Amino acid sequence: LLVSLVIYSSLVGFLDAHLFAPLTVDAFPSSSNTGVTAQDCPNWNERKSNTSGRTISTDGAVIDYEHISGGGGLRIEAKNVTIRCVKIDAKFSDRYGINCFTGKGCAGLLVENVEISNCTSACATAAGASGSPSIWRQVHLHDSQKDLLKIEGNTILEDSYLHGYKPVAGAHNDAIQTSRGSN
Repeated sequence: LLVSLVIYSSLVGFLDAHLFAPLTVDAFPSSSNTGVTAQDCPNWNERKSNTSGRTISTDGAVIDYEHISGGGGLRIEAKNVTIRCVKIDAKFSDRYGINCFTGKGCAGLLVENVEISNCTSACATAAGASGSPSIWRQVHLHDSQKDLLKIEGNTILEDSYLHGYKPVAGAHNDAIQTSRGSN
């Protein structure tokens, strides 16, 4: 009985501290806690700088700690790719910062702690495959001439901040646009 009371007491204390604590403004996604942050990307000062956009066609590839500022973005044509702690400034020279459509792979794509800006179409396109979703976590998308994120099916978007448009004439801007898919 004593062991049960100690476990119960510990559980109640944990729940009070974690589940019932009041939310703060910092709990909501913003430019200070999404994208490349010092807390989530502690080695950012050792990043590869000024790399150019490219096509990723190797299954299981990991792209991390890069600042892609030479224009262009990443075109994903492989499965189980991880993109982590990456900033992409497309410099309005490419349609997408990250371009991932199901026809070319993208199953199991993980994008986290990524910032994408200055895109001419959508900053990113996201698609997952049946049973293997595309996961976008703590992503900061901003300053697109059109949409920020285009989603096809089986995509999870968590704790991300999408804002800011630089619209061109005739643009129909959406933060998140989906035209097909499921889940």
